[in-house]
Amino acid sequence: MFRKEEEQPQYDLGLKQPKTNALRQYRQKIMLKLRFLETKGYLRSPYPWFFIFLSIALIAVQVYWIYYALPEMPSQVPIYLNQRDLAERLAPKMHIYIFPIFSGIIFVASFIVTSKFYYLIKILSNYTFVIAILSITMLTLGLFQIIAYYNV
Repeated sequence: MFRKEEEQPQYDLGLKQPKTNALRQYRQKIMLKLRFLETKGYLRSPYPWFFIFLSIALIAVQVYWIYYALPEMPSQVPIYLNQRDLAERLAPKMHIYIFPIFSGIIFVASFIVTSKFYYLIKILSNYTFVIAILSITMLTLGLFQIIAYYNV
C-alpha cells in the first residue's frame, strides 16, 4: 500500500562545520525563546512605560505614607466620606490600606486590557492609560487628604 521512502544515509566526509552555523543555531534558539516579546510589542511605545512608571510611583508613595503615618493615626479614621452619618464615615485605621489595594487593582486591570487591545484600538488604549492614571492620582490625593488632616 504505502511505501516508506528509504532515507539516504549521510556520509561523513570529514568536513568541519563552520562556526557561523553554530552561532546561527544559538541565535535561532534565543530568538525563539524571546519571540513572546514581539507579541507584547506595545512596550516599545512611550505611553505604556509612562503609565507603568507613574502608576508604580504613585502606589509606592501611598504605601510610604501609610507606613509612616499609620502608627500616629487614631484608631478610627474617616475613610468613607460619602456617608451622611458620622459613625458610618469612621472606620478602623487598618481600612486605609484600601487605597493602595484599589490602585493596584486599577493598575493591573488596565495593564491587562491595554496589552490585549493596544494594536486593535490604540487610541482607546491610550484613553485607558489616562483614566487609570487619573484614578490612581485621585486615590493618592484622597489618602493624602486623610493623612494631612491629622497632621502626621
